[in-house]
Amino acid sequence: MTNPSALLLIGFVAAALLIWPGALLRYSRRDHWIAGYNAASQAEREKYDIEGLSHHLGNGLVTLGVLVFAASIALALESMRWLAGLLTAFLLVAFIIVVGGQKFTPAARFPASGESAHATHRVLRWLVSEKMYRALEAATHEWEYECACGQTEDYWEAGGIRKAVGQRRELRKCERCGKTSLQKVRRKRR
Repeated sequence: MTNPSALLLIGFVAAALLIWPGALLRYSRRDHWIAGYNAASQAEREKYDIEGLSHHLGNGLVTLGVLVFAASIALALESMRWLAGLLTAFLLVAFIIVVGGQKFTPAARFPASGESAHATHRVLRWLVSEKMYRALEAATHEWEYECACGQTEDYWEAGGIRKAVGQRRELRKCERCGKTSLQKVRRKRR
């Protein structure tokens, strides 16, 4: 049996190696630590939402650090079920950091003509063929959000993907009235 104190110490050190740079990114704006941004020209750097990216990466690293320490506790207690759950959460958070961070980059903030700025659409474009991507885009353009105030927004333009039947509601904030409510998702009226 492994010494629980040693596992906790290792977990604490590993967590600190994630939390410390995460906190510095979040609160001290260590922009030069961000790969891609640190090597970009000044003109390219101005296209980044560097404050948003620093906050996103900082929060992500702190979360990963907490998960690592919690995993060391689960390992010390020999709770494999908790360890499996924490490792799954770790991978999910890492995925969210990578995919979610894309919205702060120049490609997302200033997309080429005809390209979507939404990370969901960029991931979809990477996963499926061009023909299938265009078919999903066309099908999604047939749907819209509708707020109780009467404001409508194209479902694709809002970052969604939908090729289905029936109506549903999704929680989102209306740009016109500013309220967060369950908005209808429905086919556009012709």
